[in-house]
Amino acid sequence: MIEDSLMFAMSLSGRELFHSNVWAWLMRQDVSLVRLFFKEISAQTKSLSVEREQKGRDITVWADKRAFVIENKFKSFPDFEQLVRYKNDLGKKFAAGV
Repeated sequence: MIEDSLMFAMSLSGRELFHSNVWAWLMRQDVSLVRLFFKEISAQTKSLSVEREQKGRDITVWADKRAFVIENKFKSFPDFEQLVRYKNDLGKKFAAGV
């Protein structure tokens, strides 16, 4: 039960992981927060899950079998090529990334 709590999510590791864990926890509590990042995800979405650290992706939002990726940057600069690698890895399942 503790694994579903905000305190547990906040306790997991370094700063970047901390931010990713907290964002993921918040999105699981209120899926409307997902729409702050991805307007393409509508209220009519049938299935939605928020996953952490799938194949190195910080946050993957699965919406109707499509992957929306959030790459959290804390100490390093954004790397567009990282999203390109995720797109190549996910293939047709990749919907968008930020």
